[in-house]
Amino acid sequence: MIGLAVLLGGCGTDETVSWLEGASYRWDLFNHRVSHLRFEATESGATVAVVGGTSTTGLSTVLDPSCDDATCDEFPFFDEADVAVDVVRLTTSKESVGTGELQLVVGPQGASGTLEVTFGKKARGEGVALLRGYTLDTNVALTGGDACYQPKNGWLPRRLAISLGEVTVADDGMSATVAVDAAFTAGKTFEDERQCLDAVVDQAQVALAVQAVVVVGAESETHTVNQGAEYAYGDGNEPLEQPDPDPVERTVDLGEPDALGWSAIDFRFHQGPGDERGAYVRTLSYLATPDGFVSGHSNNYSPPTQLSGFDYTFEGTVQALHFKGEVAREQLADLIDIDIDDDGAVLPHEL
Repeated sequence: MIGLAVLLGGCGTDETVSWLEGASYRWDLFNHRVSHLRFEATESGATVAVVGGTSTTGLSTVLDPSCDDATCDEFPFFDEADVAVDVVRLTTSKESVGTGELQLVVGPQGASGTLEVTFGKKARGEGVALLRGYTLDTNVALTGGDACYQPKNGWLPRRLAISLGEVTVADDGMSATVAVDAAFTAGKTFEDERQCLDAVVDQAQVALAVQAVVVVGAESETHTVNQGAEYAYGDGNEPLEQPDPDPVERTVDLGEPDALGWSAIDFRFHQGPGDERGAYVRTLSYLATPDGFVSGHSNNYSPPTQLSGFDYTFEGTVQALHFKGEVAREQLADLIDIDIDDDGAVLPHEL
């Protein structure tokens, strides 16, 4: 594990909250489905977990006898994930701060709800909501009922989006609400061995827990970015390289903020006309830094398991923030195993 902390001057130590400036994962060996993602800032660091189906856990899948092994195949294997998070920690007696969580089940039509936070002292001024973290899990029943494909093994995403709306502070200043919108849609593999997955992608839904921080009394400026990339295929044994984006092309004039936070992230994959393919993800990342680098990025580069080219678009909303309190920024990274307990629950890692 690597850690780096930078302190910026401020005053007061009454309340402390943390949130994400960025999060990423990269599979060590191959690209995979998405079955569980967790990135959450904590007061002592971060909590993370990444699972990409049976090809990362090594667990076998037991099919109902009525299902055809040839069209519902799984390939148990093991993989590790390089994970990284950039955490901001605000300690303040000047701004009012609070945290909250909203549990959603996100189906083909998306989902929305209201997240509530309470403050330790009366909030005065405008508020801003920042993404503290999220946990996504695909072990949720299909909207059409049981089928041969088992959702716990993951989906190939076509869209993953989380958006925090405006902050509404209560009249007494002791609480606030934030509208939350989320989207998740799955795509097809077009593989003979996974026809049972392709048959039910329109029934996919996921459990999504969204954690947010609300800060009232800070100065903030909103910046929205629209980005993307397209990579040609080549062939499965020697796919064409998928280089990271040029940082110069993803530099935004943010002024000189004390820290940054995300209020919306929105990834869309394989968006060409008529394309129904989902993404076998090798890397997924979003990051904003005070020097102006703002980027959401992904790829599916994975010789010899890559089956297609790749394209994505990313839309993100970043808040550039100035505080009266004290700010610490920390970068954490580790190569993690995929840990599952005897009941099949994912065991997170603390960074």
